[in-house]
This record gives sequence, C-alpha cells and structure tokens, in this order.
Amino acid sequence: EKKIAPPTLLLYVDRG
Repeated sequence: EKKIAPPTLLLYVDRG
C-alpha cells in the first residue's frame, strides 16, 4: 500500500 494513492483508492479505503 502506497501512502500517496489516487483519490479513487483513497475513497475506496475511506468507504471501507
């Protein structure tokens, strides 16, 4: 997992 991930990935992780 990269710290600087794209917004799409970040949103996915945020949604859980």
